[in-house]
Amino acid sequence: MKEIVIAVVSSLFGGALGAFFNYKGKTVSAIASQEDVYADHTKELFDRLDKLTKERDGLKEQNIELISQVHQLQQQTNQLKKQVQSLTRQVKDLTNAVEKRDK
Repeated sequence: MKEIVIAVVSSLFGGALGAFFNYKGKTVSAIASQEDVYADHTKELFDRLDKLTKERDGLKEQNIELISQVHQLQQQTNQLKKQVQSLTRQVKDLTNAVEKRDK
């Protein structure tokens, strides 16, 4: 009887151990398969990343140029405001001079 119990326990333990290693083997195989997929697409992903990086750098350069243009236009606008104020003063002065002369 003892031998039968040992045989049954051994076969159950052996089956459980075999199932465990089978499960672990499939898990490792699935992970390796995923890594193969990533490895297959690594070059493509790096190419896309390089393209996006170059595009970003180009947009940064455009942004810097546009900021410079905005500053130049702001300076021109300020100069034109000063000219308009000066011309407005001159018109007022001339209007006052004409009014005084006509009196």
